[in-house]
Amino acid sequence: MYNVSNAYKAALARPVHRYKLRGVIAGINFTEADVLQSSFSITNQCSKDGEVEIGGVYSAEMHITFVSDLGMSRYTWVGSEITIEEGLCISLNTYEYVPLGVYYVSEANYTSEGIEITAFDICANLDKPLGFAQTEGTAYQIMQAVAFDCGIVLAQNDFDDFPNAAINFVLPQEHGLNSYRDLTGAVAQALCTFATINRNGELEFRQYGLTAVDEIDTSHRFEGGSFSDFVTRYTAIEYINSDGTTTVYSLPHPEGGLTYQAGKNPLMFDTELGRENVLASLSQIAFVPFSVGLAGTVAYDLGDALKFTDGLADGSKLSCIMQYDYAYNASYTAEGFGKNPAMNGVTTADQRQLASVAQSTIGKGVVFYPFTNTTEITVHDGAEKTNLMTITIVTTDLTYVMFEGQVVVQVGELSDDVAIAKCTYYVDGEEALTIHPTWTWSEEGKHTITFMYPVIVSGNAMHRFVLALEMDGADVTISAGDIRAVVWGQNLAATILWDGIIECEDVVGVLEWTPVPMTLSNISDSTGFNVIIDTPIRIGDEVIEPVGYIELDDSITLAEISDYVMFGKNIRNLTWGQIKQTLTWQDLKDDYHW
Repeated sequence: MYNVSNAYKAALARPVHRYKLRGVIAGINFTEADVLQSSFSITNQCSKDGEVEIGGVYSAEMHITFVSDLGMSRYTWVGSEITIEEGLCISLNTYEYVPLGVYYVSEANYTSEGIEITAFDICANLDKPLGFAQTEGTAYQIMQAVAFDCGIVLAQNDFDDFPNAAINFVLPQEHGLNSYRDLTGAVAQALCTFATINRNGELEFRQYGLTAVDEIDTSHRFEGGSFSDFVTRYTAIEYINSDGTTTVYSLPHPEGGLTYQAGKNPLMFDTELGRENVLASLSQIAFVPFSVGLAGTVAYDLGDALKFTDGLADGSKLSCIMQYDYAYNASYTAEGFGKNPAMNGVTTADQRQLASVAQSTIGKGVVFYPFTNTTEITVHDGAEKTNLMTITIVTTDLTYVMFEGQVVVQVGELSDDVAIAKCTYYVDGEEALTIHPTWTWSEEGKHTITFMYPVIVSGNAMHRFVLALEMDGADVTISAGDIRAVVWGQNLAATILWDGIIECEDVVGVLEWTPVPMTLSNISDSTGFNVIIDTPIRIGDEVIEPVGYIELDDSITLAEISDYVMFGKNIRNLTWGQIKQTLTWQDLKDDYHW
């Protein structure tokens, strides 16, 4: 619910309301005096008719007829931005205005009654072909890339309040998504939310409210309302897996509940914990479907839970706004959808068709697999190579593929006269040694790297293409969405299989240490003579067995070793010092067969 003042709420409680309208189109101000009476209306929804939907992404539609051209020329209406507000009189000649959204003219027709305008919110920007076939990141990182490509502003700075916000999702190559709206819906479903454009023209993700934002009695709603005689509750969720099989996750509930048909969400393939988290959040919903006309309710938002306290309503259960039709100074009809849990297990034609969708295959034609980055990347001057992207493909036969794209880099302060960027290609972990594209820049600011690498790869195998960058002379920063790459060729098949490789990166700061002086004591040495006998030797008729290692120095006499070695020369009674003076290597060699 839009944050209105207590004076506004008090004015809503009065039996008579007075309204005003004001807005701006293409920079030109207008009021209700410029608008044909009963011509201004808005329709918006977050769920399809008949059930509570998670992952819904719908555009709001506005109609308005201006009685004059407001000074605008012909053929300038389409594409013009319209912002509009409704004011409620809260005291004498004082109005409090509530914004009704930001819209863009898609059609303008000159008629006898005036200029009829049809406009949609900026959600229509999501209706463009998906610009990448494979990417990964958290839900928020993926949506940052979507918002950038579609020229949309995200309303939130993070998705931390939603389930699965911390999961690193992988969008596989064969995802079956055709547009950015499809991808946005897949992200919203993975978070157990819906996506809508808020009053400020920003893309906002919301969960269905579990607490009533307002209690409404019969005096504040028009006649003709209806309330279902059941509570919509979900106790199970069914997913279509990557191989076409289905898996059902359930939670016990004493009153039972419905099974939500989640269908084939490529972000949720084989993500057990993620699926269970969605079910845990979805199972908290307990809404009574309704349809009712309300008085003075432009402050309510899609997803707001209301409690209707008397008359046809139960008074104790919640109902949730999932669609509204608003006409200025005329009516406001709100609806909440749902199904009867008693009908659980009875499938509709649409559900049967969804469940029978087979996994698509790719033929022999040329197939493109684009890639874009969802997070910012920094490559530091003089650091090790930094991986900019990884694209994984599967080939069905021996084939020739092309790896190409471009990277927009922001070059920081130069540490020398020039900055040099060097790229390295890796295919299946092997570095391409024959080519290393290099760029040299003498100025800071934005520059573009383009790359191309053709290669022949084997068939019936998984292949990984990696582009790494190293810098000399400056740091460079690559913003999210500034890498655009593609692998294309024939005999390619998409894969959602994990290739068994986990890539981890840990950034360690500069290690500083101070040398510690080391003091050594005086080093002394003494001369000596070592005799090593490790094989039998013959001295005259006597055989001397190996005795190992004998160390002789200035303090030992020959008599001390006479029991081990019998010298042929008459030196038995000499001291070692005398022996050293007279004994030569040739003497030892001749007498003892060294």
